[in-house]
Amino acid sequence: MLHLYTFGGLRIERNGQPLQLPTHKARDLLAYLITFRDRPHPRPVLAGILWPDLPEEKARRRLSDTLWRVRRVLGDYVMADEECIWFNADLPCWLDVDDFVVKSQTPMPKSRKGEPEAGVWDLVIGDLRDAVALYRGPFLDGLYHDWVLLERERLHGLYLEVLGRLLELHKHVGHYESALTIAQRIVAAEPLHEAAHRELMRLYHLLGRDAEAVAQYHRCREILRQELDVAPAPETEALYHILSRR
Repeated sequence: MLHLYTFGGLRIERNGQPLQLPTHKARDLLAYLITFRDRPHPRPVLAGILWPDLPEEKARRRLSDTLWRVRRVLGDYVMADEECIWFNADLPCWLDVDDFVVKSQTPMPKSRKGEPEAGVWDLVIGDLRDAVALYRGPFLDGLYHDWVLLERERLHGLYLEVLGRLLELHKHVGHYESALTIAQRIVAAEPLHEAAHRELMRLYHLLGRDAEAVAQYHRCREILRQELDVAPAPETEALYHILSRR
């Protein structure tokens, strides 16, 4: 079975063995086909995307050569006819981004009274943790084409949403150490996320670590000063003054 890993850079495995594409353009072609795997792609369009500076005829020859190289590695996972090229999703394949999206959208089951059913917290937390574990870094890290950047931004936003949901769930069930770890991940992913800095301050306080809560405020203030040349929001200042008096 083919395994495709896109978070943190493109990696390919078949039956547990790593596969290597021979050229950067072969990698780019596969990355594009994976990203837009829901449809076939006309050859002239792909040639223009991958070789925008070449004349069309020469770009199409390069595309044919690159397609041959990709198919030598992946076989019928990449299909083509005279008009189009596409990723063959009918063959057995695991793709990390698909699993990530499914787990990130795990719903919160409710009972008839509108309250979560017994044990649901652990089930939902488990799925969201799995989603976070799948996100090993930016989508197709190392590629900087416009079509990559748009999808990378979308998935990064979804990752932050997952972390936010997981943070609230951990707080709800009183898992403050776990919530602290999640808040730290949010700040690591988005250092300018001031609300996440405040969450860290509150969680440090709940865990009896007020000195670290105050230190977190100073880190937040310094990041905002360096990156945006602004002061912390009034809510952050108010929280700091409350905690610093304790």
